[in-house]
Amino acid sequence: MSKRSERKRRAEERKKEARRKLVRGAIIVIVFALTMLVLGVVGFISNRDKYAEYEASKDVRKVDAVVTSVETKSRKDEYGTKYYYYKAKVTYTVDGTEYNGVDEFDTQVKVGETVRVEVYKAKNGTYKIPEITNKTASQLYNILYIAVAVFGLALVIISIVVLIPKKEK
Repeated sequence: MSKRSERKRRAEERKKEARRKLVRGAIIVIVFALTMLVLGVVGFISNRDKYAEYEASKDVRKVDAVVTSVETKSRKDEYGTKYYYYKAKVTYTVDGTEYNGVDEFDTQVKVGETVRVEVYKAKNGTYKIPEITNKTASQLYNILYIAVAVFGLALVIISIVVLIPKKEK
């Protein structure tokens, strides 16, 4: 084999290896992007349905609930100030039926303490603690879920375009 043909063969092997690496990377990005797309769509639909169910409920009331466990959490506000809130599992009774749920409190609560929680009657007839009671918050979550889905879709399209082989001159 001549030196020229040997160099040509090695150059073709490098091109093939580079193409394999590109395809592997694009497949990984596509899987990640499809996951983002699915999570965005599922999150949007779930959020919309939860808020619509709460809004449509004709029976929204405050009931007494007993705290069964508490977890201290923290978050930062828009100025970076850290503040604590309390995520508590509670048990409450409505019309003689006992339910369990989770609610958040700004003031410290302790296990065994009685607290007031808002509940609504869901489509299936059970009473639930609403996750989202604010229309603006629901709309912001929806925007976030849509942004995640659009970003995932854009990554899928870009990855597919990268995978389309380019014609050599």
